[in-house]
Amino acid sequence: MSTSATETVESRRVAVVVGGRGAIVARLAVDHTVVVLDRSGDVPVDLGDPTDVRRAAQMVLGGYGRCDVLVHSAATVASGPFEEFELDQWRQVQAVNVESALLLTQAFVPRIRERGFGRVVFLVSHTLRRSAAGRCPTILESIRLDLGVGSPIHP
Repeated sequence: MSTSATETVESRRVAVVVGGRGAIVARLAVDHTVVVLDRSGDVPVDLGDPTDVRRAAQMVLGGYGRCDVLVHSAATVASGPFEEFELDQWRQVQAVNVESALLLTQAFVPRIRERGFGRVVFLVSHTLRRSAAGRCPTILESIRLDLGVGSPIHP
């Protein structure tokens, strides 16, 4: 968690960063309380376990009262030829890359809607653009319309 000595959690926006560190956290820490969710984060979580993802979201809400900015940059990949992927391996990839983003967004959106402010940012590999061209903007547009807020891509 990153806060300056003179600011309280209540006076700063809360940014939850999932699976990312480095530049993302450094930039947000300037004017946000940053909570990192990953295996060794401020709130440790197994993103492949839906129950644990829900628990982590509740820990954030219980400890910080809200999430103003969600940056989901966690991802895992399955290696090897696609036709040889085991179903369990495929499900693990989907659980981390897709389902954890859905579950966290569902947990945080009600308070975002109540406050009238929030940002949800999904960072994905360039492979999404190649394999599912046009789908990512559609998903983001759906979230924007559902929240009734400005575009999550542009402030």
